[in-house]
Amino acid sequence: MSGGIRTLPMAMIPALLTLNVSVAFAATGDMLASDPARLGQVLAETLPRAAEQSARLGSDVVTAYHQKVFDAETGTYTETENIVWWVRRGEAEALTSFVRDFPPGVEVEAVEAFTAHAVDASSVPAAVAGLRLLGSDRIKLQKGDRKQRETNLVVAFETARPGDLIGVSIRRHHDAPLRWRDWALAGDYPVARCELRVRNDWRLVFTVFGDRMRPGAMQKEVVEEKSGQILDLRLWVDDVDPVFREPYSSSAALQSPSLSLVWRAERVPWRGGGHVWIEYRDWNMVAAQMAALERAYLSGHKAVDALARELVAGTAPDDLIRRLYLYARDELQDVATLVHEKRDDHITIEDVLAARSGAEFEKCYLLLGLLRNLDVPAQLVWLHDPEDGGFFADFPNWGQLATPVVLASRGEQEVWLDLGCSTCRPGVLRPRLATAHAMTYDRDADTKNLEVLEQAYLQSSILRNDPVGRYLDKVQRADWCDLTTLTIGTGADLVMEEYTLSRADGQPFRGTLSLTASGLTASREEYLATEDAPAVARQWVEQRFAAAGFDSVVAASGPDAEIMTLTMHLDPGPVPDAIGDTWILPPGLVYGSPAVAEWPSPRRSAFHVASDAERFWQIRIPLPTGWAGATVPAARDFGYTCFAYHIEYAVEAGHLVVTRSLKERAGTVDDSRALELLGGQAKLMRELELDPVVLVRVD
Repeated sequence: MSGGIRTLPMAMIPALLTLNVSVAFAATGDMLASDPARLGQVLAETLPRAAEQSARLGSDVVTAYHQKVFDAETGTYTETENIVWWVRRGEAEALTSFVRDFPPGVEVEAVEAFTAHAVDASSVPAAVAGLRLLGSDRIKLQKGDRKQRETNLVVAFETARPGDLIGVSIRRHHDAPLRWRDWALAGDYPVARCELRVRNDWRLVFTVFGDRMRPGAMQKEVVEEKSGQILDLRLWVDDVDPVFREPYSSSAALQSPSLSLVWRAERVPWRGGGHVWIEYRDWNMVAAQMAALERAYLSGHKAVDALARELVAGTAPDDLIRRLYLYARDELQDVATLVHEKRDDHITIEDVLAARSGAEFEKCYLLLGLLRNLDVPAQLVWLHDPEDGGFFADFPNWGQLATPVVLASRGEQEVWLDLGCSTCRPGVLRPRLATAHAMTYDRDADTKNLEVLEQAYLQSSILRNDPVGRYLDKVQRADWCDLTTLTIGTGADLVMEEYTLSRADGQPFRGTLSLTASGLTASREEYLATEDAPAVARQWVEQRFAAAGFDSVVAASGPDAEIMTLTMHLDPGPVPDAIGDTWILPPGLVYGSPAVAEWPSPRRSAFHVASDAERFWQIRIPLPTGWAGATVPAARDFGYTCFAYHIEYAVEAGHLVVTRSLKERAGTVDDSRALELLGGQAKLMRELELDPVVLVRVD
């Protein structure tokens, strides 16, 4: 928790209510957490009845905090803004009564009602006895009336630093095995999660398995002994699980250009007896990984030595760096990486030279070898490209420090060499890299350069485990598909649109549009009971088919059904006649509006798909009189990472049938190259649906 934390006597804490609000405070969560007065103002503005209810019940807003939860099974994060009230016993239900009246755009993910009770000292592990305790039984009501019951033992204690507060929550779930990340723990081992808050930055997070730990003493020892090195820890006792009995090291392959962090486990004596395992991320190991990668590439150098002398023969000393730079930049072909072209990972700069090609970082290593062969001081520096995940530009995690440049020295002058810039001269970086965060190290000691890293180290600390979480509100949520309105309005997981044109002899065309939505949840059924579902669908169709005029809207199934079908009769407007053996149909008739919104180019913010979805469109248009068949365009497929789009054309029973499907997968795309590819596919989709459809008669 953060901001506005109060410690109240047990007698004054009869009940605790938490409202998890997913949208309301996304833009101001950090400010609200540290400014309770501002929180009250926002509550009054955004949730009009909240302030009134709070005053009537005599409750006090204790805190608001931003929470992110990782789902190991799906690999996704969910975010909520949490508002916590202390209220009188029996009035929690009254306080929740106004939840349904929240304004549009505010979605309540869950309401958690806690009933506090005194803790039986005999049931408290001896390791935590004597600390401030609050026991509670919790019932969590989530969307879809899914209930989760669990018993909590919440422990709070002061640390050695004045003002720091540690909260430990030990939970036993009643209806499911206790899980932490991917591991299911057999038996009744409690899990304690501890968070140490230092100077408004969450600097230390660790999880304790087993009830023999003394969290206060443990965190003190860890902070004192490892404060310069550890950011994330997990600790466990010897008897938790045999799989953790041996120390291990898990790191990226040395030949990988990725600078991902390294987990390392260490078995240390515990003063209470026995041993504990400490698993942590060692930043010096990251630098060592970089050094080992460099040594591996530079280990082959005989051919490079000869090339260096050949390239600079007759070159003036002041022009030496420029000559080698232009060779590495312009005379070597760009490829993804040579690592994938060989059976093993033992790539050297001689391999790069023999292939006359390589990835940008491999060409940098070759340039580094050429410079050092001629006794020119040089080093490889990894930068964070602000376009490589726009909303991480100020908060990079080390996996994004993936843009290599070479820093050479000419006397006392530093010369930056950017091989990724085809127009840069020696000493000039791409403008956007001028202020980029960098990572380098002292090659004599194989340690990180703290002066270079310190600021980025602090800014990115919260993102090492969670590179999306806290900053997800910075993701640009574009209107990806025009079915979004209908999907949100009806709570549908799957939408099928079937549109059929027909006409009697000599009569204008008429259109029948059938919309089928499935996956309606109980909470959305209440929405459909109070909101006119046909009106929601009609509003959506008016947006999609701007020129359509409606004769009627018929609900084929009631609002309580899991599957809802709405049928609308509408005027499609004029359908063009064939011109000889050619029939040209306008895109608005075949597709309505394009399925995807415009894609900004270049896009500097990440693209986010909130949840999995499948949507289908089909239109049937009668062929012109006298046509037995027609040639149709070939089927097309588009897609990349988080979506797959398929469109096909056919002639069936005297009709042109155009069928489209869009499958979305939850995820966030933040890499600039992936965004470029994704945007290219979206652009092609949109261009296709803005072009007319041309058919040629076949007898």
